[in-house]
Amino acid sequence: MSTVIEILSETDEGNILRNNLHNIGLYETLCFTLTNDQEWWFMEDRALIYSAWNDVGGCEIIITYWEI
Repeated sequence: MSTVIEILSETDEGNILRNNLHNIGLYETLCFTLTNDQEWWFMEDRALIYSAWNDVGGCEIIITYWEI
């Protein structure tokens, strides 16, 4: 079972997301909604991944890992 969470874009969205995950006790595989049309947050095992479309139309992984 995956849990869908909408995280709104903020100035320091990485810390906000990590704190939200910790506070609600989600440590397993999660599925996230889009923060906007160009950005995605998702988690595989214990790896938190934030990706976004880059200027040339490819997907660029911006954050690759946090141990939660």
